[in-house]
Parts: sequence; structure tokens; C-alpha cells
Amino acid sequence: MTNLKKSSAANKQPTSFGERLRVLRNRKKMSQMTLSQLADTTPRYISFIETGRSRPGHDVVVRISEALELDITQQNLLLASAGLAPLDVEYQPENECSALLGDTIQNLLEQHNPYPGYAIDNNARIVFSNRTFDAIFPNTANQTTRDSIDNFFTGSVFHDVLENWSELAWAFIDRDRFEAARTGDPKLLAITQMAMAFMQGKERPNINEGKQPGSMVLYPKLRLNGRVYSTYMTLLRFEGIVESALSNLRLALVYPLDEEAKNYFVENFSALP
Repeated sequence: MTNLKKSSAANKQPTSFGERLRVLRNRKKMSQMTLSQLADTTPRYISFIETGRSRPGHDVVVRISEALELDITQQNLLLASAGLAPLDVEYQPENECSALLGDTIQNLLEQHNPYPGYAIDNNARIVFSNRTFDAIFPNTANQTTRDSIDNFFTGSVFHDVLENWSELAWAFIDRDRFEAARTGDPKLLAITQMAMAFMQGKERPNINEGKQPGSMVLYPKLRLNGRVYSTYMTLLRFEGIVESALSNLRLALVYPLDEEAKNYFVENFSALP
């Protein structure tokens, strides 16, 4: 019985950031003192985060990962175990894993036709989009972060189509600000501040529908061919794919909110090439 208990304990996998860090540090045969020196912190702080008495921020975990000489997959696993955003990895279609995941996401979006769908990363870039989205919002995918933000906040494409653009702009800012606070991701915080600069002097709509900050459901009103159609949009995360460049994607799927909107999308976008 004792041997079984020892075996079970030995095979137990770390279930928290502190436990995972301790395992990685011991594998490197590195003391808390050595790790703290390499990560520009203190042995006391390393001890506190290993025992769960302190919660590290994004920058600290990155410094610890680099001190432990972890590869990008291990770094993102460590970040995920601390509840933090993964590091960005450049999307490379020639990489077999990324290509397969990219094809899967693109297929999901195409199956969502005749309703708009797209995938956006933590740098505010639309990485994937389906035919309906491209028809309604042309030339908005695969842009740089700066161009994507400029396009949404100052360009005519989104302003002309989104009847409730201001409401959605504030909702996106609230969501990203919520995510930045949740994950400690400095890049997401910088993007939020960039977006906020565009909204200076713009009044926030008084929306009283019980919506929470960071909500994963939004309600776009699309102005198409002179009429306004009501829709709702769900946002799904892919943050569990820690070894992939697609780990920080959010899949956005737009659905009709009533029969009028449903009929419009079916009649106008079902036959897109």
C-alpha cells in the first residue's frame, strides 16, 4: 500500500504555476538563489510564487522562462499555468501544425457562411475571415496592428456598416482592457491605450442591458443596402493551443437576431464564390 502511494505521488503532474516552476527548476538542477539572480528578482519572491503566496506578472514569468532556457512551447505552458497570455509566435503556414490548425479555423469560418465570421489575434489583426465578412468589410483582413486599429476607429468601412459603431468600439475596448487586466499582457494593454486615444472626447453610449466588461457576446447592427439588420456576435477563444501561433486567436461569429436578418443574409450571401 505504501509503495502504491509513493508511486501515485511520484507520477502526479504539477497542477499550479508554483508546482510547475519547482519541477522545471529542479530539472535544471538550479537553486532558488541562482534562478532569482538570472531572472532579476529575489530568492524570497521565487519561494513565494512556488508556494502560491504570490502571483507573478507577465514580465516576471517571461524572465523566469528565459532564465530556465525554456523553448516557446514550455514558456507558453508556464504562462498558461499562471493564467497569463501566451507569447506571440509568428504564424508560418509552412509549419505543419500551424497550417493544419489554420485550415481548420478557415473551414469553420467558411461553414459559417452566409453569416460573417473572422478570427482576430491579441494584436488586433484579423488573421482569418470568411467570404461574407470580406464582402461586407472588404480589405480589412491581414493588416498590421496599426492599420487594423486605424481602419476600425477612423476608416469608413466599419463606420458605414456598423449602425452602433460607437457602442461596439467601447465594447471592444472594455473587453481588451478586461483581458489585459486578467492576463497582464503588456501588448494587449498597449493596444487598449492606442484604441482609447481614438475615443478621447467621444461620449460613451448609455447602454443598460446588464452587459458585463469582457463580455463574449456583442450585438452589431449592420447597415446594408439602406436598411439596418440586427445580429449578435459570439467570441470564442483558442488560448489552449499553447504551442501554436494561433494560441491567442478569438473566433468571432455573427448570427442573425431575427428572421428579417436571416433572410437577408441567405438571399444575398449564400451564392458568393
